[in-house]
Amino acid sequence: MATINLKAYNYSPDFKNESLINRGNNLIKDVKLKNIEGFEHFGFHELALNFSNFNVDELNNFVRLIKKQEIKEILIMTTSKIIDNYQAGNDFLFKYDLLKKYKLKFNFINVDNYEQDYYAKFEEYKKKFEQKGIALMFGSFTKFSEETINFIKLLMNHFQLNQGYYRALERVFLISKESLEKQLEFLSIPLQNRLISPNILSNNFAFFSEINMLLLLLQGANINDLSEGYSSGCTNWLSSNLEQNKAFQYAYIRYSLKGDRKNDLLIGTDERFKGILKLYSTINNSQYLKSNNVTMYAIFSQDIYTYGQYLIDNNRNFFTSIFSIENEKIDFRISDEINNTQDGLENHKDNRISSYYKVAKKGYLTTLSNVASLPVFDISLESSNELNLGYLVGFLYWSYIFECYLNKLNPFDI
Repeated sequence: MATINLKAYNYSPDFKNESLINRGNNLIKDVKLKNIEGFEHFGFHELALNFSNFNVDELNNFVRLIKKQEIKEILIMTTSKIIDNYQAGNDFLFKYDLLKKYKLKFNFINVDNYEQDYYAKFEEYKKKFEQKGIALMFGSFTKFSEETINFIKLLMNHFQLNQGYYRALERVFLISKESLEKQLEFLSIPLQNRLISPNILSNNFAFFSEINMLLLLLQGANINDLSEGYSSGCTNWLSSNLEQNKAFQYAYIRYSLKGDRKNDLLIGTDERFKGILKLYSTINNSQYLKSNNVTMYAIFSQDIYTYGQYLIDNNRNFFTSIFSIENEKIDFRISDEINNTQDGLENHKDNRISSYYKVAKKGYLTTLSNVASLPVFDISLESSNELNLGYLVGFLYWSYIFECYLNKLNPFDI
């Protein structure tokens, strides 16, 4: 079962306070009844909750279609948001995957970049188009620009010259909303190679979109567990019991502190958090930069020299959140030769890497809370599996939504 623990240092609101309870309950009630600004964008929530065996079968059939053609590499033309959603999931689940080099390879062309980046990729892929194991995929929640369409025409022309007209079409895939499907009708992509997302899906809350679930499934993710993690978490995120509702607690903490402290730093204790913290910081900055509130993210210990002294020197203007994983799916042991060196680190009897992560995290918490005197929030997950990833995404989505509503802002107006 997925869980999130939230522990506060140097700042702890009383969630038993009657006035706060009433305020929280009224907000949650309005969300449930859709009696609130922006409720029409709650489609992302409904889609995630209603993700069923039918959806899984549909995605599995799509995967079989790709695998059947022995495709080893896909050139994916898509947007920054879709790339960031995929990277968040892939980092968390497969950052240390020992089988990574044997998996299907993705190469992204970001349509949000300048035109010259397209043609750099085109030169790179000319020779690859001669290989049988290459495929093209187009994905977006919005229409492509005219410049992008012109590049697609060039791309397809070269692809079909090398593969043959019909054989190339068999290896072209479209995952998008209806607007892009209509725009790309000139390509004559086979119907079985198309996967169309509902128009109710909000572009900024699209972690559970068809394209992201498909890409993660192609890498070996259990998408049933991803959806279940989100669904199980929503029981807590929409609970009127504020002592159990960690999403509302974190939202209220951020709402309360941002008046005096304009900067907050999200700290991941290892690289697996990089993508998900980037997503959360991006959506926060899209909403709050206009109020001079800045959300940053970092991975400790890699970035500790960048931010460590800066946090201490600017402690009155910062608060921090530390994200960590309690139990590893696969843990590694350090050899006795390394573990016994006189490097100043504590010698653990079991030699597990996770033991050193926990010691390092304890050091971050102690330094930031006691030495820098910062408000620090320890957010820990049970594991780094799909259940916990779905749970974490829900926690961050609803924390952001609640925080916006506490500030009387529309969370979807970004």
